[in-house]
Amino acid sequence: MITYNFKLFDSEDVLANSRGEVTSPTFIRNNKLSPEGLFSEQIFGVKHDYRCQCGKFSDKLFEGIVCENCKVEVTKSSVRNTRSAHIKLAMPVMTKIAYDYLKKFVNLPKYQDMLTHPLNYLHVYIKRDNSGFPVVFNGELMYVRFEFASDIDDTQTNRFYLGTNIMGILEGLKMIDHQRYLTTLQRRKKNESFTILTKVVNDGKQLSSFIMTHLYVLPAGLRDYNVTTGTMHVINTLYISILRQNLRLAKVLEINQGLSVFNRVMSLDHAILTKEINFLLQGGGEYHGTEIPGISESMYGKTGLIRGEMLGRRLDYTARSVIVSAPELKLNEVLLPYDLVKKVMRPVIYRHIARSPVLLEKYKGFKGFKGKKALAFLYKYSSEVVDDIMFNKLDGNIPVILNRQPTLHLLGLLGFDVRINRNKSAKFIGLNPLVTGGFNADFDGDTTQLIFPQTDLAVKEVKEKVYATKNTFSPAHYGGILTFGQDITMGLYSSTCLELNDGCKPEKLPGFVELNCLFEKHGIDYRLTTDMLPLNKSRVSKMVFDIQCLDYPDETLHEIFHEIKLLGFKYITLYGISLTLNDLDPYMPDKYDMTAIEFNKYVKESLENLKSKDSNFNFLVDSKARGSVNQVQQILIGKGQLLDIDGTVLPPITTSLSRGLNEAEFVQSIVGSRKGLINKVLSVGESGYFTAKLVKSTRDIRISSLDDCGTKSYQKFSVDNSLIGRITSSGELITPTYVSKNKGKIVKVRSPLYCKAEDGICKTCYGRILHKNLSVPESGQNVGVISGQSLGEPATQLLLRVFHTSGSTSMSIDELKAEYNQDVKITQESGVVSIEINDLIYLRNSKEVTLHLPLGTTKVKKGELVANIARSEGDISTKFPEIESIFSGVVPAKLDEAVLAPATGILRLKRLKCTTQEMPEKDSIVTWPKTVISAECYIEGDECDSESFDVNLLSTPFLFPIGSRVEIGQQITGGVIPFQKLYNLVPREDFIKSFIEKISGIYKSEGINIASIHYEIILTSMLSKVEIVESDNPEYPVGTIVEKDMKFDASDGIVTKEVLSSLMKVGLSKSFLQHLSLGYMGKAMDKLLSTYNDLGRYSADKLCLELPY
Repeated sequence: MITYNFKLFDSEDVLANSRGEVTSPTFIRNNKLSPEGLFSEQIFGVKHDYRCQCGKFSDKLFEGIVCENCKVEVTKSSVRNTRSAHIKLAMPVMTKIAYDYLKKFVNLPKYQDMLTHPLNYLHVYIKRDNSGFPVVFNGELMYVRFEFASDIDDTQTNRFYLGTNIMGILEGLKMIDHQRYLTTLQRRKKNESFTILTKVVNDGKQLSSFIMTHLYVLPAGLRDYNVTTGTMHVINTLYISILRQNLRLAKVLEINQGLSVFNRVMSLDHAILTKEINFLLQGGGEYHGTEIPGISESMYGKTGLIRGEMLGRRLDYTARSVIVSAPELKLNEVLLPYDLVKKVMRPVIYRHIARSPVLLEKYKGFKGFKGKKALAFLYKYSSEVVDDIMFNKLDGNIPVILNRQPTLHLLGLLGFDVRINRNKSAKFIGLNPLVTGGFNADFDGDTTQLIFPQTDLAVKEVKEKVYATKNTFSPAHYGGILTFGQDITMGLYSSTCLELNDGCKPEKLPGFVELNCLFEKHGIDYRLTTDMLPLNKSRVSKMVFDIQCLDYPDETLHEIFHEIKLLGFKYITLYGISLTLNDLDPYMPDKYDMTAIEFNKYVKESLENLKSKDSNFNFLVDSKARGSVNQVQQILIGKGQLLDIDGTVLPPITTSLSRGLNEAEFVQSIVGSRKGLINKVLSVGESGYFTAKLVKSTRDIRISSLDDCGTKSYQKFSVDNSLIGRITSSGELITPTYVSKNKGKIVKVRSPLYCKAEDGICKTCYGRILHKNLSVPESGQNVGVISGQSLGEPATQLLLRVFHTSGSTSMSIDELKAEYNQDVKITQESGVVSIEINDLIYLRNSKEVTLHLPLGTTKVKKGELVANIARSEGDISTKFPEIESIFSGVVPAKLDEAVLAPATGILRLKRLKCTTQEMPEKDSIVTWPKTVISAECYIEGDECDSESFDVNLLSTPFLFPIGSRVEIGQQITGGVIPFQKLYNLVPREDFIKSFIEKISGIYKSEGINIASIHYEIILTSMLSKVEIVESDNPEYPVGTIVEKDMKFDASDGIVTKEVLSSLMKVGLSKSFLQHLSLGYMGKAMDKLLSTYNDLGRYSADKLCLELPY
């Protein structure tokens, strides 16, 4: 294991690691690199291997010798990548990073004030103790303030004057009694300050070490200068500016030597030098209008030095091209272009030529033809030789990995056997259409990357783990991943649909007969029945999955799937289903100004009418091969309701696209189209980053070596398909058969949330591996990554739905009826409708309610309709922020936080309040006066009433009426559940149940089925930390958050409690490399001392990564 030992890299360390001082901003002198400059060969090493600057020595024989003429050591030029230097500063400097640390210990003014004010006004004082001796710390922090020198009273006995400017602060920091300070910090429970100072003291440093006196100069090889072209790394411009400013300040100090008070010129020069150094370390400087990245910015990010060197490399033996459909291929085959294989596999072709002595002997007579030249000649000019090798030795005998970005789950990277296209002019990759589901690809210009494994171990791993034939089940749930879509589905539907085969009996339908003959031919114990006809997409998927679950050899099953695919293509060709102008017969509404409820009724009636017609729209939608009911509605009936960019439901557009929109409707529809485009550009990137956070936070969760940890704690679930592969409390495996027999029953299930294994999750608590057809997991298998991918991948793909439907949404309508003969009271005020009915009070936004009674009190009969309440179902783009907020533990400002019941009892209303507030618009800094209607409520408990709380009726409507009974922690309004609050309200088991129900409900509302084990794995990671509530060990003060598996001595007296952490905190607290992979290099550097106070678990070998301030 690589070890990282982090410590403060102060000026003493800069000098200890420096090879010399850089004093001149001039780096070229007499067409040679200046000895005192930023690229000096005397300091950083030779520019060319084993050649000194003057040329006296120019051979490896003289390695280690220092030339007497030019004073350059003869060695490798690679030393320029490791040898550093320093710049001696004319005055000490406090950088912004140092200031952020020191302000935790010292009462400093604002950093900007320290730079902009003349520094002769800054005087440093330390309060005296009762004995009259100057001490820096005696229960008080160091005291710094701005003051004129004339105001200083030397007779004051309670203050001790240290000096002016940064020199005074430096002197004060040197006088601090660090051990005494640590005791006081611990007593005051300032945990962060205590942790930082402990780390500083243990490293043998002081707080004064944060003040910079010598500036670190990066090795010249990392910011090199090209003498020929005159180009250099942009960071050198900052070093040059610092050197010039430092020389100027040194000259000003020399002129003013002997003066006790700084003049304004000195102060301003010092401020400019400080800013230049901050630009160097953190970025923000400009050169000719272009921002220059600092050292920290140059180190992190996708193009950063550390991430590029440590986490990512470009690959050899790779290529990329467009994919097209190739139905003739088997499941494990891919068709590659001739030229692509020839170029990428050139070394392999050379090797085959070299091993064929017959070929070399045949061309031996050519002049100058031997060795590598022979191989190159045959490769370039002998097409017969190359063709023989490619088609007879490589074709079908070498594996390749296909990777389509973004690789959001493990099925985004699959292995195949190479088939070489004999059409040498072809430039595309032929892909079996059945595997496009795993890639989330289609044939509209998508490209894939090809990776050719070279070593025997890599080839073996591809064949055993990555082959497409080994990955035919979904990792997210127990289901198939093979895609029989569009053309294949439409072909099978056409051949098994009575309407498209007039006069044919169901058992005589061509598709029905051929499929059953196919099963009989291969000896498969499976038959289609007439009640399964016609075969739409869902029925085809179920048929294929049922066959997959049968106990037959994989080769037999894959051959059957191949023939089913060919059968679908055959019948889509024969039937030729398509749309014509005759199908585009738009519906004409009776009126165009409709409410949401009226439009929903109109759409429902029109769709029923459409189904009675013999239209190709019916066949396309019913087969589920292409298009949806929503798209048909927009084309023929009406565009419908649209969502604005912030999720607001707009009034319905009642005109269809085939009939055409008027000017106002066109402008309104642009809003939805723009929403789709914006979501595609912005939200997809956010969801990809969300997937990365899920994976990083769970990457350490693995299968334990234990088969059974022996826990007696279980999680209760209602039996459904999401539990397939789990183990019950009685040890029974939940299979599809078990689900069909016990569906809806409550069962106790072994769960990772209660596993007692110390080295991961035991095999019984986890269950079975879903994408390996319920196989037993292997010890050490990384199941956390699979869970992270299973939740992140569908969120990314479904965000594109808004793009394809132009922001269109749907509404659900609830009917409010009288349960008995009674008086109904209806009032309306400031946009809120109140309906008192059935001994309950309904409070709703007036835009969502259609009243069937007048305002006031009205007598109604049992069953009479009082009102319709509309509710938007939204889309994944509005639900994705909710998913992200649940895992992050923080409700963002653009979302509304749901109200939770603070106690168990009856929900009661105290009063309605109407207030006017200055509220900012969403995603805007502009504020507008806005009327807020809120309800002041409380919970009437069995013993006592709860405290009152307010509910914003316009943004977070009630989920049920006033007067209903609620349980503690129950969500009583719309909005995002604050799970941090819920965790502190309800027992752990109830919290787990609510968490899983909420997050799974969001996915299920979009038709996504995810196994419950994945939600539990993510929650296990979020509950992997504890807070110290009692402690006798000063190294672990109260309030410290540590890993749950951390062991303490009994003498420490440490008591902990479980806490709910966000994904980001879990992901970034595991290791320093997590920061790099998530792009948080800057935070890793800036907060290193406070974050990595406990590095024992990462320390073995001594690799010291010393950071310059």
